[in-house]
Amino acid sequence: PETAAEETEKEKSGKDKSGKKAETTAETTAEPVEPDITGLPVYAVIKKGETFDRYRCSTLEFDAFRVEKGHRQYSARAGALYDYSGETLIMFPRSSIADVFEIPAFTLAIDESAFEGARLVEIYPDAELKYVSNRAFAGCAALTKITLGDSVEFVGDEAFSGCAALTSLVIGASCRVIGAGVADGCASLAYVRVNADIFTIKTREGEIPFSDTPWYTETDREFLTLGALLIKYTGRGGEVIIDFSVK
Repeated sequence: PETAAEETEKEKSGKDKSGKKAETTAETTAEPVEPDITGLPVYAVIKKGETFDRYRCSTLEFDAFRVEKGHRQYSARAGALYDYSGETLIMFPRSSIADVFEIPAFTLAIDESAFEGARLVEIYPDAELKYVSNRAFAGCAALTKITLGDSVEFVGDEAFSGCAALTSLVIGASCRVIGAGVADGCASLAYVRVNADIFTIKTREGEIPFSDTPWYTETDREFLTLGALLIKYTGRGGEVIIDFSVK
């Protein structure tokens, strides 16, 4: 404890007995300033031990996923939710303001409805992507074009249904199966190219693949093909020589 004399000396000099300048606290009546949070990202945080709820997340407004450290089931990459291994993209945030998304490297699969309803204009898949699940990009109303590279082997049912602005769809050389209703509601799709010798396009009863698209309805090609499949013949001649690409 300081003596009365030491206290008096400290008050005069403004220093304590160790020679250090005494700290003073000034009272203020100013109102605290609220931080400006405009423009800061809103995260959907999946805490350690929690299970992902797809329905709940699809109804919330947020910009990116964040997974608590130590979670053994999920991970987050580039704002999207992945499985723990980082190979399957489970869900992209519906309310993200981003208009372009490059799918991170080493992504092998896009889960069912992973991008459904997203606001993206362009999506660039990773070169190693193999599987595009059912409704993976359904309802991406602003999406204008997409190219699935030569590593993609499977495209699921209704994968691009409801993509009203989609004008171009390219599928690479390894694809062997395209699902039913893959382009339902794609009213702007004018360019479709499948590089593979694909033999399987799944259809529902009475369904003609891509029949609702301008690519199908407005074609001037005699043989409209997808890979090895003849989709439509528009010729008028009595003798027909089948195009060499049709198998």
